[in-house]
Amino acid sequence: MKNSQTSAWKSAFFGSALALASQAALANKPLPCPTTSPLVDTIGLVQGDTKQKVENRLRAIDSQKHHQVVVVTVNNLGEYGYGSIEEMANAIGKGCEVWYR
Repeated sequence: MKNSQTSAWKSAFFGSALALASQAALANKPLPCPTTSPLVDTIGLVQGDTKQKVENRLRAIDSQKHHQVVVVTVNNLGEYGYGSIEEMANAIGKGCEVWYR
């Protein structure tokens, strides 16, 4: 009897863990990787002339200093599965391959 109860608890625990893991994976959005612009404004914060000035400055840093700098705006780090700016910045750097080529 004890083994069957233990087995049932293990199965329930394992099933719950899988359900939670799959929900967490679905809740996380893909990283907002820069493509054609070093400015990834997912929330529409930077507009018009300011957007163009920021993009131009970021491109100038890249061409003059040989450093890639990207600016990313998001509503909430948690939507992407990160608890801090540093974690998300590192993930974007690695996952989006942001480095000087």
